[in-house]
Amino acid sequence: MLSRRTPGQSGFGSGDGQRGRVEEAALVTDEFLGHESHWPEGGVAERVERWLADLAETEEARRAALDGLWRLGPEDGEAVGPLGATLESGDGEARVFAARFLSLLGEGAGMAVPTLCRALDDADTDVREWSADALGRIGSRASVAIPRLEQMTQETDSWVRVLAQGALLKLDTRPQLIHALAGTKGSDDIALQCWGLSLVIDVADRYDEALPALLAYLGHHYDPHIEDIGRCLARKTEAIQPLVQALTTGEDWARRNAARVLGHQAAHTEVLIAALAEALSDPFPDVRWSAAGALSQLHSAGIDVRTATPALRGAAGDEESVDTRLTSQRLLDALVGPEGPSGPKASA
Repeated sequence: MLSRRTPGQSGFGSGDGQRGRVEEAALVTDEFLGHESHWPEGGVAERVERWLADLAETEEARRAALDGLWRLGPEDGEAVGPLGATLESGDGEARVFAARFLSLLGEGAGMAVPTLCRALDDADTDVREWSADALGRIGSRASVAIPRLEQMTQETDSWVRVLAQGALLKLDTRPQLIHALAGTKGSDDIALQCWGLSLVIDVADRYDEALPALLAYLGHHYDPHIEDIGRCLARKTEAIQPLVQALTTGEDWARRNAARVLGHQAAHTEVLIAALAEALSDPFPDVRWSAAGALSQLHSAGIDVRTATPALRGAAGDEESVDTRLTSQRLLDALVGPEGPSGPKASA
């Protein structure tokens, strides 16, 4: 099942319209994650119907519904019925969410191709954007949408254009689309830049076009889309060396963001752990906190970070930042608590 998305994961939103609404969906906290009491009884279709209805209910019900909807994956084909029906006849916000969650089904949303194709002409721009994205994720069964998607790449709305280009890239990889998406780095919208460049990497596997630009974004101060970049870069081992270099020699915010990005990595962890341990004594407080958080994230992913124990002891004892001190102490307790050292698996 596709992983539940958190702030900055491919929700990519930073403002108005659908991007604000979808980002809200991404802000579901772990308060509901894994709590079966918040899950309606019945099959997938029944649950999705209930969740869609709950989007208009209380804040607690809405957040629990979004948590459930973000768990949908390609194997949840039964969700196509209620999501497609909502896309056809729901209210504005519900239709946006229906298109967005259909995209999570990937190839499993194949039965919704006719509905999604009609939605490409919807009056709501947000519905059109996510319908295009969903069609791209469906794959060859959605090839009927190619002519309309090609028309959408000429529109003035930058988000419509980029999501249509991304969908076409999934359906028919062509060099001109790769160049067009890589060209989003010239946009003033950082979210749009990240989306286009991540498509270049994820779909076309073209690091030569996208990696330098994505690394350059590490200096964008406290940007929520740094996490998007992190998940994108962390899947490629080619990014490890420049990320470690950014952590050790970059400017303040570049070091802070490099640490956050490295927390998503799961290869060559002995190099990452050494760099993150050293960063616990960085002069910039945000770098130290991000390094402690990244080590905790690696530990949670099953990586043995015990070689960072001496640095964690120092951070837990002498750190002036409460956040960094507490994060380091919690990880230290997990590593060398009352039961002695623990570490799920050795560094790769």
